[in-house]
Amino acid sequence: MSCTINDVIKELQKFSDEMFEANSPLVEADLKAFETKYKILLPTQFVNFLNTYNGFNLMGNQLMGFMGNENSIDAVYAKEHGPMPKHVVPVLHDGSGSYYCLDISENTAERTETCAVIYWESGYRYTADDAPETVNDSFCEFVKEVFIDWTLEDYDYEGNEISPS
Repeated sequence: MSCTINDVIKELQKFSDEMFEANSPLVEADLKAFETKYKILLPTQFVNFLNTYNGFNLMGNQLMGFMGNENSIDAVYAKEHGPMPKHVVPVLHDGSGSYYCLDISENTAERTETCAVIYWESGYRYTADDAPETVNDSFCEFVKEVFIDWTLEDYDYEGNEISPS
């Protein structure tokens, strides 16, 4: 069964308010300004997610959205581009200067449904033969694995630690 944004949103809603803090839904003008300025298109799956959760924080792991601060997608994208190519859009900082990013290289003339998520190691000089690692084939799978599944390995939906068996 494939992962859907609605399934991911329903799963995130199970977490207690102490564990999960969501940003207000996307302001369409922010997305349009970003895409127009950089001449890129974000995938439909990601845009649909932003329309519900314009970024969130789950147990200290923060998915970026368009929040108008230094941790916002547009601010980080502007700061990191030069080292990163145009088609790499950071969505999660790993805490050590590297990022999980949307690879929107397929989004050229029209918006695609989804895209791969890659791990961009800051300071590493990637080549055509040595590209960044693909961590998930879609944004939906990325949120499900990295945020939801990894959190549920150690905590229940209320934030109680799970004892190792």
